[in-house]
Amino acid sequence: MSVSGRMKRTSNSVGIIIDKDAEGFKGQVINRFGRETAEFEDLPGLFDLIEEVLDEVNYPAVKIQKRHFKHTEDATKKFKVDQDLEKIDVTELLPGNEGYILMVTGRDNATLQGALYIASEDKEYKFNGDVELVRLLNK
Repeated sequence: MSVSGRMKRTSNSVGIIIDKDAEGFKGQVINRFGRETAEFEDLPGLFDLIEEVLDEVNYPAVKIQKRHFKHTEDATKKFKVDQDLEKIDVTELLPGNEGYILMVTGRDNATLQGALYIASEDKEYKFNGDVELVRLLNK
């Protein structure tokens, strides 16, 4: 089947590599606007990295903004997204035949919606929430 044309065209895709040998839920997220990677140590860390990339490209739009009482610059950002750079092909996000390509099409009700391509199965699955996404990542 390979990666869909829609997933190849959009800027809201990231590569995810999960370390199956590690204890817990660890791995890397690969930014599409460069070849830099950021590591996550747990499931909330994965979602933080995904949200960071989506916030930088400002797509898809967030429907619910988190309330902040202090306006401070977040020093913990792992990715710098330069949208003037040419996007790398999504198939280059994954080394070999392992990992996932995540395309987020919506961020409604404080959860993610979109499609997940599983390289080892060469299949794309749609999901409508964070729980469905986690189930797909644990396949």
